[in-house]
Amino acid sequence: MVTPFDETGSIDWQALDVCLERQVTAGVTGVVVIGSTGESASLSMQERLSVIRRAHAVLQGRIRLMAGTGLSHTGQTVELSKLAIEAGAESLLVVTPPYVKPNTQGLIRHYETLGREVNAPICIYHVPSRTGRRLTVEEFGLLSQLPHIAMFKDSSGDMVLLSRAAQISAQPLLSGDDLTFLASRAVGSHGWISVISNVFPEACVEMDRAFSCGDTQRARAIYRELLPLMHLLECDTNPTPIKAALAAKGLCRNEVRTPLAPVASEVAQRIAEAVREFSLESVA
Repeated sequence: MVTPFDETGSIDWQALDVCLERQVTAGVTGVVVIGSTGESASLSMQERLSVIRRAHAVLQGRIRLMAGTGLSHTGQTVELSKLAIEAGAESLLVVTPPYVKPNTQGLIRHYETLGREVNAPICIYHVPSRTGRRLTVEEFGLLSQLPHIAMFKDSSGDMVLLSRAAQISAQPLLSGDDLTFLASRAVGSHGWISVISNVFPEACVEMDRAFSCGDTQRARAIYRELLPLMHLLECDTNPTPIKAALAAKGLCRNEVRTPLAPVASEVAQRIAEAVREFSLESVA
Protein backbone atom coordinates (compact mmCIF):
# COMPACT_ATOMS: atom_id res chain seq x y z
CA MET A 1 0.00 0.00 0.00
CA VAL A 2 1.09 3.56 -0.72
CA THR A 3 0.86 6.21 1.98
CA PRO A 4 -1.17 9.05 0.41
CA PHE A 5 -0.17 12.65 1.18
CA ASP A 6 -2.14 15.86 0.80
CA GLU A 7 -0.89 19.13 -0.72
CA THR A 8 0.86 20.04 2.55
CA GLY A 9 2.76 16.76 2.72
CA SER A 10 0.66 15.42 5.60
CA ILE A 11 -0.89 11.95 5.47
CA ASP A 12 -4.20 12.01 3.61
CA TRP A 13 -6.27 9.76 5.86
CA GLN A 14 -9.40 9.87 3.70
CA ALA A 15 -7.44 8.73 0.63
CA LEU A 16 -5.83 5.95 2.67
CA ASP A 17 -9.27 4.73 3.76
CA VAL A 18 -10.48 4.66 0.14
CA CYS A 19 -7.40 2.78 -1.03
CA LEU A 20 -7.75 0.21 1.75
CA GLU A 21 -11.44 -0.38 0.99
CA ARG A 22 -10.65 -0.94 -2.69
CA GLN A 23 -8.29 -3.78 -1.75
CA VAL A 24 -10.92 -5.40 0.47
CA THR A 25 -13.60 -5.13 -2.21
CA ALA A 26 -11.27 -6.63 -4.82
CA GLY A 27 -10.71 -9.73 -2.72
CA VAL A 28 -7.03 -9.52 -1.82
CA THR A 29 -6.05 -11.69 1.12
CA GLY A 30 -4.08 -8.99 2.91
CA VAL A 31 -2.27 -5.67 2.66
CA VAL A 32 1.16 -4.39 3.66
CA VAL A 33 1.43 -0.88 5.10
CA ILE A 34 4.55 1.21 5.77
CA GLY A 35 6.72 -0.84 3.45
CA SER A 36 8.93 0.52 0.67
CA THR A 37 5.88 1.48 -1.40
CA GLY A 38 4.46 3.18 1.70
CA GLU A 39 7.50 5.50 1.94
CA SER A 40 8.22 4.23 5.43
CA ALA A 41 11.69 5.80 5.42
CA SER A 42 10.11 9.27 5.24
CA LEU A 43 7.54 8.67 7.99
CA SER A 44 8.11 9.48 11.65
CA MET A 45 7.72 6.69 14.20
CA GLN A 46 4.36 8.11 15.29
CA GLU A 47 3.17 8.38 11.68
CA ARG A 48 4.07 4.75 11.05
CA LEU A 49 2.09 3.60 14.06
CA SER A 50 -0.81 5.89 13.14
CA VAL A 51 -1.00 4.32 9.66
CA ILE A 52 -1.11 0.84 11.20
CA ARG A 53 -3.83 1.87 13.66
CA ARG A 54 -5.87 3.46 10.87
CA ALA A 55 -5.53 0.41 8.63
CA HIS A 56 -6.50 -1.86 11.52
CA ALA A 57 -9.58 0.25 12.21
CA VAL A 58 -10.64 0.34 8.55
CA LEU A 59 -10.01 -3.33 7.79
CA GLN A 60 -11.62 -4.66 11.00
CA GLY A 61 -10.14 -8.10 10.45
CA ARG A 62 -11.73 -8.57 7.02
CA ILE A 63 -8.30 -9.17 5.45
CA ARG A 64 -4.86 -9.59 6.96
CA LEU A 65 -2.66 -6.65 7.93
CA MET A 66 1.14 -6.76 7.64
CA ALA A 67 3.42 -3.88 8.59
CA GLY A 68 6.93 -3.09 7.44
CA THR A 69 9.22 -2.78 10.45
CA GLY A 70 12.70 -3.61 9.17
CA LEU A 71 15.48 -1.16 10.11
CA SER A 72 19.27 -1.26 10.03
CA HIS A 73 19.49 -1.58 13.83
CA THR A 74 18.31 -4.81 15.45
CA GLY A 75 17.15 -3.18 18.69
CA GLN A 76 15.15 -0.52 16.84
CA THR A 77 13.62 -3.20 14.60
CA VAL A 78 12.49 -5.09 17.72
CA GLU A 79 11.07 -1.90 19.27
CA LEU A 80 9.13 -0.89 16.13
CA SER A 81 7.90 -4.45 15.61
CA LYS A 82 6.48 -4.65 19.14
CA LEU A 83 4.73 -1.31 18.71
CA ALA A 84 3.38 -2.37 15.30
CA ILE A 85 1.78 -5.49 16.77
CA GLU A 86 0.28 -3.41 19.60
CA ALA A 87 -1.10 -1.02 16.95
CA GLY A 88 -2.93 -3.83 15.16
CA ALA A 89 -0.54 -5.48 12.70
CA GLU A 90 -0.89 -9.26 12.51
CA SER A 91 2.47 -9.95 10.89
CA LEU A 92 5.70 -8.14 10.05
CA LEU A 93 7.61 -7.44 6.84
CA VAL A 94 11.26 -7.21 7.91
CA VAL A 95 13.83 -6.31 5.29
CA THR A 96 17.38 -7.59 5.55
CA PRO A 97 19.14 -4.68 7.35
CA PRO A 98 19.80 -2.01 4.69
CA TYR A 99 23.23 -0.40 4.23
CA VAL A 100 24.84 -2.62 6.91
CA LYS A 101 25.27 -5.64 4.58
CA PRO A 102 25.46 -8.17 7.46
CA ASN A 103 27.20 -11.51 7.00
CA THR A 104 25.32 -14.81 7.35
CA GLN A 105 25.81 -15.12 11.11
CA GLY A 106 24.75 -11.51 11.59
CA LEU A 107 21.55 -12.09 9.63
CA ILE A 108 20.77 -15.17 11.69
CA ARG A 109 21.32 -13.28 14.96
CA HIS A 110 19.19 -10.38 13.73
CA TYR A 111 16.17 -12.55 12.92
CA GLU A 112 16.72 -14.85 15.92
CA THR A 113 16.57 -11.83 18.22
CA LEU A 114 13.44 -10.53 16.52
CA GLY A 115 11.73 -13.93 16.69
CA ARG A 116 12.62 -14.26 20.37
CA GLU A 117 11.44 -10.77 21.34
CA VAL A 118 8.33 -10.42 19.15
CA ASN A 119 5.65 -13.10 19.09
CA ALA A 120 4.38 -12.60 15.54
CA PRO A 121 4.85 -14.15 12.07
CA ILE A 122 7.78 -12.57 10.23
CA CYS A 123 8.15 -12.21 6.47
CA ILE A 124 11.80 -11.71 5.50
CA TYR A 125 12.03 -9.10 2.75
CA HIS A 126 14.78 -9.72 0.20
CA VAL A 127 15.36 -6.66 -2.00
CA PRO A 128 19.08 -6.45 -2.87
CA SER A 129 18.62 -3.40 -5.12
CA ARG A 130 17.72 -1.37 -2.02
CA THR A 131 19.78 -3.04 0.69
CA GLY A 132 23.02 -3.94 -1.07
CA ARG A 133 22.71 -7.45 0.41
CA ARG A 134 21.84 -10.44 -1.79
CA LEU A 135 20.84 -13.67 -0.06
CA THR A 136 22.26 -16.95 -1.24
CA VAL A 137 20.15 -20.06 -1.71
CA GLU A 138 21.77 -21.54 1.40
CA GLU A 139 20.85 -18.45 3.44
CA PHE A 140 17.21 -18.77 2.38
CA GLY A 141 17.34 -22.30 3.78
CA LEU A 142 19.03 -21.33 7.05
CA LEU A 143 16.78 -18.35 7.75
CA SER A 144 13.64 -20.34 6.96
CA GLN A 145 14.40 -22.62 9.93
CA LEU A 146 14.32 -19.81 12.50
CA PRO A 147 11.40 -19.38 14.93
CA HIS A 148 8.59 -17.08 13.75
CA ILE A 149 9.93 -16.87 10.18
CA ALA A 150 6.72 -17.52 8.26
CA MET A 151 7.59 -16.55 4.67
CA PHE A 152 9.90 -14.61 2.36
CA LYS A 153 9.17 -11.73 0.03
CA ASP A 154 11.67 -11.92 -2.84
CA SER A 155 12.03 -8.78 -4.93
CA SER A 156 15.25 -9.77 -6.68
CA GLY A 157 13.49 -10.61 -9.96
CA ASP A 158 15.94 -13.52 -10.28
CA MET A 159 13.95 -16.59 -11.31
CA VAL A 160 16.89 -18.95 -10.94
CA LEU A 161 17.49 -17.82 -7.36
CA LEU A 162 13.78 -17.95 -6.52
CA SER A 163 13.27 -21.42 -7.98
CA ARG A 164 16.28 -22.83 -6.11
CA ALA A 165 15.31 -21.05 -2.88
CA ALA A 166 11.75 -22.39 -3.15
CA GLN A 167 13.17 -25.92 -3.22
CA ILE A 168 15.32 -25.47 -0.11
CA SER A 169 13.22 -23.13 2.03
CA ALA A 170 11.06 -24.53 4.81
CA GLN A 171 8.73 -21.54 4.39
CA PRO A 172 6.77 -20.22 1.37
CA LEU A 173 8.16 -17.55 -0.93
CA LEU A 174 6.13 -14.60 -2.21
CA SER A 175 7.06 -12.54 -5.24
CA GLY A 176 7.68 -8.85 -4.64
CA ASP A 177 8.34 -8.03 -8.29
CA ASP A 178 5.36 -7.28 -10.53
CA LEU A 179 7.13 -7.90 -13.83
CA THR A 180 8.24 -11.42 -12.90
CA PHE A 181 5.28 -12.39 -10.73
CA LEU A 182 3.66 -14.80 -13.18
CA ALA A 183 6.99 -16.46 -13.94
CA SER A 184 7.68 -16.74 -10.22
CA ARG A 185 4.45 -18.68 -9.69
CA ALA A 186 5.57 -21.16 -12.32
CA VAL A 187 8.88 -21.81 -10.53
CA GLY A 188 7.58 -22.12 -6.98
CA SER A 189 6.39 -18.87 -5.39
CA HIS A 190 3.16 -19.06 -3.39
CA GLY A 191 1.80 -15.55 -3.88
CA TRP A 192 2.50 -11.92 -4.50
CA ILE A 193 3.05 -8.67 -2.61
CA SER A 194 2.23 -6.27 -5.41
CA VAL A 195 2.73 -2.62 -6.27
CA ILE A 196 0.39 -2.47 -9.27
CA SER A 197 -2.44 -3.88 -7.11
CA ASN A 198 -2.70 -0.38 -5.64
CA VAL A 199 -4.24 0.64 -8.98
CA PHE A 200 -5.85 -2.54 -10.35
CA PRO A 201 -6.46 -4.94 -7.45
CA GLU A 202 -9.27 -6.85 -9.20
CA ALA A 203 -7.01 -7.70 -12.14
CA CYS A 204 -4.22 -8.87 -9.84
CA VAL A 205 -6.59 -11.06 -7.84
CA GLU A 206 -8.09 -12.58 -10.97
CA MET A 207 -4.68 -13.24 -12.54
CA ASP A 208 -3.47 -15.06 -9.45
CA ARG A 209 -6.69 -17.06 -9.11
CA ALA A 210 -6.58 -18.00 -12.79
CA PHE A 211 -3.06 -19.35 -12.42
CA SER A 212 -3.95 -21.22 -9.21
CA CYS A 213 -6.93 -22.84 -10.97
CA GLY A 214 -4.78 -23.95 -13.90
CA ASP A 215 -6.17 -21.39 -16.35
CA THR A 216 -2.75 -20.19 -17.45
CA GLN A 217 -4.15 -18.78 -20.69
CA ARG A 218 -6.36 -16.36 -18.75
CA ALA A 219 -3.53 -15.50 -16.36
CA ARG A 220 -1.19 -14.71 -19.28
CA ALA A 221 -3.84 -12.61 -21.01
CA ILE A 222 -4.30 -10.41 -17.92
CA TYR A 223 -0.55 -10.18 -17.47
CA ARG A 224 -0.09 -8.99 -21.06
CA GLU A 225 -2.77 -6.34 -20.55
CA LEU A 226 -1.04 -5.08 -17.39
CA LEU A 227 2.45 -5.24 -18.88
CA PRO A 228 2.64 -1.70 -20.38
CA LEU A 229 1.82 -0.14 -17.00
CA MET A 230 4.12 -2.57 -15.18
CA HIS A 231 7.02 -1.40 -17.35
CA LEU A 232 6.17 2.25 -16.69
CA LEU A 233 6.09 1.61 -12.95
CA GLU A 234 9.76 0.60 -13.25
CA CYS A 235 10.80 3.87 -14.95
CA ASP A 236 11.61 5.68 -11.70
CA THR A 237 12.12 4.96 -8.03
CA ASN A 238 9.17 3.25 -6.37
CA PRO A 239 6.70 4.63 -5.26
CA THR A 240 6.91 7.73 -7.47
CA PRO A 241 5.38 6.06 -10.58
CA ILE A 242 2.59 4.34 -8.63
CA LYS A 243 1.63 7.65 -7.00
CA ALA A 244 1.25 9.11 -10.51
CA ALA A 245 -0.90 6.12 -11.51
CA LEU A 246 -3.14 6.52 -8.47
CA ALA A 247 -3.46 10.23 -9.17
CA ALA A 248 -4.59 9.37 -12.70
CA LYS A 249 -7.34 7.24 -11.14
CA GLY A 250 -8.31 10.09 -8.80
CA LEU A 251 -7.45 8.02 -5.73
CA CYS A 252 -4.76 10.23 -4.21
CA ARG A 253 -2.58 13.21 -5.02
CA ASN A 254 0.69 12.76 -6.90
CA GLU A 255 2.66 13.73 -3.79
CA VAL A 256 5.78 12.09 -2.37
CA ARG A 257 8.13 13.22 0.38
CA THR A 258 11.71 14.29 -0.12
CA PRO A 259 14.25 12.97 -0.80
CA LEU A 260 11.90 11.62 -3.48
CA ALA A 261 10.26 13.86 -6.07
CA PRO A 262 7.29 13.17 -8.36
CA VAL A 263 8.00 11.68 -11.78
CA ALA A 264 8.52 14.13 -14.63
CA SER A 265 5.31 15.51 -16.13
CA GLU A 266 5.79 13.71 -19.45
CA VAL A 267 6.26 10.41 -17.59
CA ALA A 268 3.15 11.07 -15.51
CA GLN A 269 1.27 11.63 -18.77
CA ARG A 270 2.40 8.29 -20.18
CA ILE A 271 1.43 6.56 -16.94
CA ALA A 272 -2.00 8.21 -17.02
CA GLU A 273 -2.51 7.02 -20.60
CA ALA A 274 -1.59 3.44 -19.65
CA VAL A 275 -4.01 3.58 -16.71
CA ARG A 276 -6.84 4.82 -18.96
CA GLU A 277 -6.15 2.18 -21.60
CA PHE A 278 -6.27 -0.80 -19.23
CA SER A 279 -9.55 -2.65 -19.07
CA LEU A 280 -10.00 -6.03 -17.44
CA GLU A 281 -13.27 -6.46 -19.33
CA SER A 282 -11.41 -6.32 -22.63
CA VAL A 283 -9.13 -9.23 -21.75
CA ALA A 284 -10.10 -12.16 -23.94
